Amino acid sequence: MGGDGFGEFPIHEVGLSSYYLAETEVTVGQYNIFCKAKGQSLKSGEETHPVTNVSWNDAVVYCLWLSEVSGEKYRLPTEAEWEFAARGGNEGKENHYIYAGGSNADQVGWYKSNSSGTNPVGQKLPNALGLYDMSGNVWEWCHDWYNNSYYASSPGNNPQGPKSGIYRMYRGGGWPNNVSNLRVAGRQSSRPGYRYNDVGFRPARTP
Repeated sequence: MGGDGFGEFPIHEVGLSSYYLAETEVTVGQYNIFCKAKGQSLKSGEETHPVTNVSWNDAVVYCLWLSEVSGEKYRLPTEAEWEFAARGGNEGKENHYIYAGGSNADQVGWYKSNSSGTNPVGQKLPNALGLYDMSGNVWEWCHDWYNNSYYASSPGNNPQGPKSGIYRMYRGGGWPNNVSNLRVAGRQSSRPGYRYNDVGFRPARTP
């Protein structure tokens, strides 16, 4: 886990327990089912596009609701879970790819050079685990608080991130960003109540 960019080092090994991760980001159509159930205003946009303008807090509430209606344990993925999945899990070769699914950004992701907004999920090539859009389209909220020095003291198994902080993490890059933001090791953070037009999320599920 990690890379050579700001806040991405030292590179370190991490062990993870089994988990599931959604094949794509949550779409506008999926999120609006939640909005209708909760009596909230619907999100605008095409139903097959990833939902945006959702805060970290919004994403957590969605996962809690999904857990209630499904009887399963949904939540946001940790950064370690997100990066492991983006790299293709145990497939090995993906550890050498720059982006999730390959080293050709145009084949696997939507970003500044090939997009002027969000795009339908699942249109680019998936990675080795069959996961789409983990590089590009929209950034994805993760569970962890931000601390620039956390990697240096991260637990070896199932790291959950710092116990407290001001900012929450999001990963993967989005449609208005430069290609460098699509790297699987790249990290960004923001206050958990903020909303952006290039940030969404995908749920994880504990078995």
